[in-house]
Amino acid sequence: MMDLVLPSLRADFAIGENYRYSSDIKPNVPVVLFAGRDDLYVEVDTLSEWRQYLHGKPNVITLNGDHFYFNTAHEPFLHNIKSLLNGLE
Repeated sequence: MMDLVLPSLRADFAIGENYRYSSDIKPNVPVVLFAGRDDLYVEVDTLSEWRQYLHGKPNVITLNGDHFYFNTAHEPFLHNIKSLLNGLE
């Protein structure tokens, strides 16, 4: 099992150790951010700050629930994911 997992784990750590942020590089892709309306850790209003890291404005989808909204609002969450994926076709 270790032979199977260890190479991927090492690669993940290497990415983390070698990554250097550059404000010159901004992904030009659509970004969707999900948030729970009752999240005590992430305020929905602060999600717009992602704009500074992207070309364009992220699409923010809020769902009922807290930080783990996907546990309590899994049907709406999955519906949104499905709709987003269908829109890629």
